[in-house]
Amino acid sequence: MLLKFLCLSILILNLILYSISAQDLNTEKIQIDSISISGNYKTLTSVIKRELSFSKGDFVDSSILNYNRERIFSLGLFNRVVLTVVNKKQKNILKIIVKESWYIFALPVIETIGKSFSKAQYGLFILHKNFSGRNDKFFLKTAIGYDPYFLLAYSNPYIGKDGSYYYSISAKHQKKNNQSLLAKKLAEKEFVYKINSINFSFGKRISNYSMIISGIGFTNLSADFYKPLITISTKGKDNFLNVGLSYVYDSRDLIQSAETGFYFNIQYLKLGLIGSLNSNVIDMDVRNYLPLYKSIYIKNRLYVKTVFGKQIPYYQHAILGIGDFVRGHQNDIREGLAFILSSNEINIPIIKEWDLKFKLPLLPENLTEVRIGINVFCFFDTGSTFNNYKEIRKKNFYNGYGLGLQLLILPHNAWHFEYSFNEFGKGEITIGTGFSF
Repeated sequence: MLLKFLCLSILILNLILYSISAQDLNTEKIQIDSISISGNYKTLTSVIKRELSFSKGDFVDSSILNYNRERIFSLGLFNRVVLTVVNKKQKNILKIIVKESWYIFALPVIETIGKSFSKAQYGLFILHKNFSGRNDKFFLKTAIGYDPYFLLAYSNPYIGKDGSYYYSISAKHQKKNNQSLLAKKLAEKEFVYKINSINFSFGKRISNYSMIISGIGFTNLSADFYKPLITISTKGKDNFLNVGLSYVYDSRDLIQSAETGFYFNIQYLKLGLIGSLNSNVIDMDVRNYLPLYKSIYIKNRLYVKTVFGKQIPYYQHAILGIGDFVRGHQNDIREGLAFILSSNEINIPIIKEWDLKFKLPLLPENLTEVRIGINVFCFFDTGSTFNNYKEIRKKNFYNGYGLGLQLLILPHNAWHFEYSFNEFGKGEITIGTGFSF
């Protein structure tokens, strides 16, 4: 209760401070007469330019320049991005200076399913970013252990004369332990699915912030026995073609750790165009980022998933507790045909931005330079699974709250350390990598 009160107090205090200080913001604007970009030895200039929210002849101020600096940094291609305006012969020239990062990585993989190291997998991740200078990515990822897999993928977000088209292709082989409690009860044992899949997606960027993506894929899934809804096929093997369509709107500043902007993603997936499988999945992910006072900001997320159709196998059920979970309830598995998950955070930067450089023998300079950020935050999560919308009641939701620390190592990765409580006061520690919402 004390921690809830502390989080609420911080929110109210910062809302007051924000309203007091809003009138002091510098709104002086200057007109940009020309734009020059340097330092991009491999990256196409047009890849950088299309991230800008303004063009030659527009008026900008310091906040607009900082927002666009972070948008360029969000590409994940540069160790440093500098935007500065120089007046030359009564012309305002915007100079964008970037320092490209190292693009080829071979990194170890250590993953856990939930918080148990008894369900861990270990492997190798090989990544080649900016393969052709278009911010395309080729990667291979493989692991052995609890859920062994092999994944090969390529994506290119800059196709066509104006770079407005996108495509990706991936192939994956995996052995995945069943996650459904209902399937486990029916089978009366733990069991493993063997899954082979290939997917292709194609998209069109329709504005600076929005994109439409379509996709098609094929999946071969099998278990070593048959029981109803563990697979649809009585042979224990499901082969199905799937198609999907999604819309994405993303106006965030720094995607890896946004402080302002809005993100919306809605996706429809049809599984089983042919064959006995016939089900549908709708995902909706909404995120909002609001600066409060100086560098302090609040972020909110609402994630909804629903599955519907004539026959829905257990492996397509919506599950909270593994992958997606309410903090304070990791490994507390809840299962249904849909779930709602809401997350809310107040973030306070301890170190907003520190350009760290160090020298190591045999390593190139652009591999030994990173941007460091350290944030502390308090959070409150709530979520619920259900089979129909009549089951959405306050008593069916479960909650978690706590404090955390995030270490950003940009543009590459992040570490987060969290201590959370459930509604009964039971605490748990979470340590992980990757960027939060």
